[in-house]
Amino acid sequence: MALEMRRIEHRGVLTGDSCKVLAYAPERYRRYLKEIGRLVDGEYVWCFAYLSQNRKSLAPFFASGDAVWPVPPPAPEKIVTHTLTRAQFDALAAACEVLAERLAAPLREILECSGVVSE
Repeated sequence: MALEMRRIEHRGVLTGDSCKVLAYAPERYRRYLKEIGRLVDGEYVWCFAYLSQNRKSLAPFFASGDAVWPVPPPAPEKIVTHTLTRAQFDALAAACEVLAERLAAPLREILECSGVVSE
Protein backbone atom coordinates (compact mmCIF):
# COMPACT_ATOMS: atom_id res chain seq x y z
CA MET A 1 0.00 0.00 0.00
CA ALA A 2 1.38 3.42 -0.94
CA LEU A 3 0.79 6.68 0.92
CA GLU A 4 2.51 9.16 -1.37
CA MET A 5 4.28 9.41 -4.72
CA ARG A 6 6.95 12.02 -5.52
CA ARG A 7 8.58 12.71 -8.85
CA ILE A 8 12.37 12.67 -8.80
CA GLU A 9 14.13 15.86 -9.78
CA HIS A 10 17.45 15.69 -11.60
CA ARG A 11 19.30 18.96 -12.26
CA GLY A 12 16.10 20.93 -11.80
CA VAL A 13 14.04 18.80 -14.16
CA LEU A 14 11.42 16.26 -13.09
CA THR A 15 12.24 12.83 -14.46
CA GLY A 16 9.68 11.18 -16.69
CA ASP A 17 10.27 7.55 -15.83
CA SER A 18 10.76 7.12 -12.07
CA CYS A 19 9.44 8.36 -8.77
CA LYS A 20 9.77 7.77 -5.05
CA VAL A 21 6.88 6.01 -3.32
CA LEU A 22 6.16 5.91 0.40
CA ALA A 23 5.05 2.30 0.66
CA TYR A 24 3.99 -0.13 3.37
CA ALA A 25 6.93 -2.26 4.52
CA PRO A 26 6.13 -5.91 5.27
CA GLU A 27 6.88 -6.94 8.86
CA ARG A 28 9.78 -9.22 7.88
CA TYR A 29 11.79 -6.29 6.43
CA ARG A 30 11.15 -3.68 9.14
CA ARG A 31 13.98 -4.65 11.48
CA TYR A 32 16.55 -4.27 8.71
CA LEU A 33 14.98 -1.04 7.43
CA LYS A 34 15.01 0.38 10.94
CA GLU A 35 18.69 -0.54 11.38
CA ILE A 36 19.68 1.30 8.21
CA GLY A 37 17.46 4.28 9.06
CA ARG A 38 14.96 3.92 6.21
CA LEU A 39 11.83 3.05 8.17
CA VAL A 40 9.26 5.87 8.34
CA ASP A 41 6.64 5.93 11.13
CA GLY A 42 7.43 2.35 12.08
CA GLU A 43 5.93 0.66 9.02
CA TYR A 44 6.67 2.58 5.80
CA VAL A 45 9.69 3.00 3.53
CA TRP A 46 10.56 5.31 0.64
CA CYS A 47 11.38 3.22 -2.42
CA PHE A 48 11.87 3.83 -6.13
CA ALA A 49 9.22 2.91 -8.68
CA TYR A 50 9.76 2.88 -12.42
CA LEU A 51 7.10 3.66 -14.99
CA SER A 52 8.28 0.80 -17.21
CA GLN A 53 7.59 -1.71 -14.43
CA ASN A 54 4.45 -0.11 -12.95
CA ARG A 55 2.72 1.48 -15.94
CA LYS A 56 -0.83 0.75 -14.80
CA SER A 57 -0.28 2.31 -11.35
CA LEU A 58 2.02 5.20 -12.27
CA ALA A 59 0.80 6.34 -15.71
CA PRO A 60 -1.92 8.67 -14.35
CA PHE A 61 0.59 10.26 -11.95
CA PHE A 62 3.19 10.92 -14.64
CA ALA A 63 0.56 12.10 -17.14
CA SER A 64 -0.71 14.68 -14.62
CA GLY A 65 2.62 16.50 -14.52
CA ASP A 66 2.27 16.89 -10.75
CA ALA A 67 5.36 16.60 -8.58
CA VAL A 68 3.58 14.99 -5.60
CA TRP A 69 0.45 12.90 -5.18
CA PRO A 70 -0.89 11.86 -1.83
CA VAL A 71 -2.50 8.49 -2.31
CA PRO A 72 -6.09 8.43 -1.04
CA PRO A 73 -6.79 6.03 1.83
CA PRO A 74 -8.62 2.84 0.99
CA ALA A 75 -12.41 3.00 1.10
CA PRO A 76 -13.84 1.92 4.45
CA GLU A 77 -15.50 -1.44 4.60
CA LYS A 78 -19.17 -1.35 3.78
CA ILE A 79 -21.29 -0.53 6.82
CA VAL A 80 -24.45 -2.58 7.03
CA THR A 81 -27.49 -0.92 8.53
CA HIS A 82 -30.84 -2.37 9.45
CA THR A 83 -34.17 -0.75 10.00
CA LEU A 84 -35.92 -1.86 13.18
CA THR A 85 -39.62 -1.99 13.72
CA ARG A 86 -40.94 -0.28 16.83
CA ALA A 87 -41.45 -3.69 18.48
CA GLN A 88 -37.85 -4.74 17.72
CA PHE A 89 -36.54 -1.44 19.05
CA ASP A 90 -38.58 -1.78 22.28
CA ALA A 91 -37.33 -5.36 22.76
CA LEU A 92 -33.73 -4.23 22.24
CA ALA A 93 -34.16 -1.35 24.69
CA ALA A 94 -35.63 -3.70 27.30
CA ALA A 95 -32.74 -6.14 26.86
CA CYS A 96 -30.26 -3.29 27.33
CA GLU A 97 -31.98 -2.24 30.55
CA VAL A 98 -31.83 -5.80 31.92
CA LEU A 99 -28.17 -6.05 31.00
CA ALA A 100 -27.40 -2.70 32.64
CA GLU A 101 -29.15 -3.81 35.85
CA ARG A 102 -27.20 -7.08 35.94
CA LEU A 103 -23.86 -5.34 35.38
CA ALA A 104 -24.40 -2.36 37.67
CA ALA A 105 -23.47 -4.05 40.97
CA PRO A 106 -20.35 -5.88 39.75
CA LEU A 107 -19.16 -2.80 37.89
CA ARG A 108 -19.66 -0.59 40.95
CA GLU A 109 -17.71 -3.10 43.06
CA ILE A 110 -14.80 -3.09 40.59
CA LEU A 111 -14.75 0.72 40.50
CA GLU A 112 -14.86 0.95 44.32
CA CYS A 113 -12.00 -1.57 44.68
CA SER A 114 -9.88 0.35 42.19
CA GLY A 115 -10.53 3.64 44.00
CA VAL A 116 -12.27 5.27 41.04
CA VAL A 117 -15.58 5.58 42.91
CA SER A 118 -16.02 5.84 46.67
CA GLU A 119 -19.20 5.51 48.67
